[in-house]
Amino acid sequence: MSQILSWREQVKQGQLVGPTIFTSGPKLEGKGSIWPGDLEVETTEEMHAAMDLLDTMNVDFIKITDSALTPELYLKAVKEVKKRGYQISGHIPFSLSVTDVSKAGLDAIEHMTYMLKAAAKNEADISAKVASKELTYRTALPIITAQFDESTAREKFTVLASNDTAVVPTLIGGKITAYLDEDNHQQDAFLNYIGKGLKATYQWRVDRANKDTPEQIIQRKARFTKTAQLLPLAQQAGVSIIAGTDAGFLNSFIYPGLSLHQELAIFTDYGLTPLQTLQSATLAGPKFLNKQKQYGALTKGKVADIILLSQNPLTDIRNTKTLSGVISHNTFYDRNALDRLKQQAKAFVANQP
Repeated sequence: MSQILSWREQVKQGQLVGPTIFTSGPKLEGKGSIWPGDLEVETTEEMHAAMDLLDTMNVDFIKITDSALTPELYLKAVKEVKKRGYQISGHIPFSLSVTDVSKAGLDAIEHMTYMLKAAAKNEADISAKVASKELTYRTALPIITAQFDESTAREKFTVLASNDTAVVPTLIGGKITAYLDEDNHQQDAFLNYIGKGLKATYQWRVDRANKDTPEQIIQRKARFTKTAQLLPLAQQAGVSIIAGTDAGFLNSFIYPGLSLHQELAIFTDYGLTPLQTLQSATLAGPKFLNKQKQYGALTKGKVADIILLSQNPLTDIRNTKTLSGVISHNTFYDRNALDRLKQQAKAFVANQP
């Protein structure tokens, strides 16, 4: 995480070519978390100390996850983050109601799976069974898929919208994992741009998926389809949908850059219009970060982070890949310049020891 904070400053100072970085810094978690590098807390005092540390890092928002954080401390942390004036996004403990966490102040739900849980007819029963250890996150997943109810989804999503809780669906990761039996991604050209250290972390998720039984493979595909089908329901309820991909450590074959285009394609494949999809990638993020004054329109006074396309994405969202140029940090990169940056990245990876 210190590397990301360093990159943020280097890009800002013009010492490194890259995107403008908004980061949560290390995320809040419980003791013995499965995620390396996070801030593990077990008491209210430790939680406050962790937030004090995040203050010193000048983070742009705060992220919270739940692999080891108790539900009680999770809710306390969400409320404390809001008191301190930060936006907060994260996972939601399966032992808690999604709408209760929304009411507590969570600003964005990371991953559509939690929306699927909210849409289950028996969400309260599932939460209780996870709390009593009768169910785990993994064993609850097929149940929430089977218990999906459209009227429940619409009711719960309306509550989320009224609380201004957004969702970052990150569907591309679910799709890749769901269909690993059909495409193992070993021939992906983009692997040539991924460093060996990051690439090595991909194996954890692959190994886990490869242990799935034929029945579990069917279930994970059904779960992906059902979560993707929630998109128009969330949109109609007024939930802000933020395009994001979860690219990075442990998340197999979710390639920075490319994965966003793939995510947008999923949005339109499952019912959003190209305009709604573009808005999720250009307006929803600035709204979440309270950066609408700087981003979200091509007008005087806004930051000129602009991509130039040769074909219209409003007719086909896959035209976002027809990139002809980029304006970033007051510099214009034409197609040749972009290709040179790709070549440099590929050569850097190839020359790693």
